[in-house]
Amino acid sequence: MDKGEIDTFKSTLKEALTFVFKRQRKEGGFSLTPGLPSTLEDTYHAFKIIEIAKNLCLDTSDFIKDAHKFYLLSKLKEIKKINNKNGYHLFYCLNFLNEKIFPSPNSLTPNSSPFILEETFYLIKIFEVLNYKPSLSMLPNRELKYDFDGIIKKRFMALYLDNTFRLNKISKELAITWVKSCQNCDGGFGFLPGTTSFIENTFWAIRALLLLKTPIKNKKIILDYIFSCKTKNGGFSRKEGAAPFLDATFYGVSVIYYLFIKDK
Repeated sequence: MDKGEIDTFKSTLKEALTFVFKRQRKEGGFSLTPGLPSTLEDTYHAFKIIEIAKNLCLDTSDFIKDAHKFYLLSKLKEIKKINNKNGYHLFYCLNFLNEKIFPSPNSLTPNSSPFILEETFYLIKIFEVLNYKPSLSMLPNRELKYDFDGIIKKRFMALYLDNTFRLNKISKELAITWVKSCQNCDGGFGFLPGTTSFIENTFWAIRALLLLKTPIKNKKIILDYIFSCKTKNGGFSRKEGAAPFLDATFYGVSVIYYLFIKDK
């Protein structure tokens, strides 16, 4: 990105922040739409967007830290009732607020649970945000079973686990070819090859290609697709013409950030 493109991204991010802060709850957390209760997932997506804005020295003074701290600490009391995905959202947000919570790894690992790829992926993400070095001994039944199959999100998670534990079970060349085959002529990526583009699939595809350390040569068309999902109120939608939400806005902002700023 040249200076003009960076300025364009900052302008886009400022508009996204306006969208985000309209979903901030005075009692803490962020909600799906203004007026609804906060959720951990929406709060996580809002925090991630705000983190990117902070990295670019943008004004985030509307962020009500004390209220968010109160909301998140109340959710910490329910940690045994939530899944690993929301557990990761919770610990990431607490860490963002510099609230250092260090539960024992064993307290986060349900040893009787069967292997579920997404749950294991988010368990590893929890360990990472808590600065625990992931090891197979931390996993349910100390096993790790995965294949490079299914939709693009699932395949990214398999790649991430394969890379984290350096198991090299997945062919890098096969993975690169498959991910690239999910891209459509509009620049976005589908769940599978030949399926409709959605912004979340594009996010997982870009993360996979960056993890695989392969050059992404068609950045312009990807950027065009992402901006086609941008709405007039500053948020992003799953696809052009759809309603904007915090998760889609996080995916859109993140793809631009990964491709044109972080990937340098």
